[in-house]
Amino acid sequence: MSAFSKQSDWQEVEKQEATLDKKWISNEKQKLKKGIKPVQHNSEAMATFKEYCDKKNQY
Repeated sequence: MSAFSKQSDWQEVEKQEATLDKKWISNEKQKLKKGIKPVQHNSEAMATFKEYCDKKNQY
C-alpha cells in the first residue's frame, strides 16, 4: 500500500514484498487503509487504487 501512495512501479512492489516481514506488512496496510479510507466510504480512493492495480492486471 505504501508503494501505491508513492506511485512505485510493480517491480519495486514485488521486490519489497519478497523481503518484508508479513506482520509488519499487515500493520502497514491497516495504517494506510485508515489514511486512504478513514470513513470506509471513499469511492475516489477505490477508483484511484483500481487504476493503479490495472497496470499490473486489468481484472
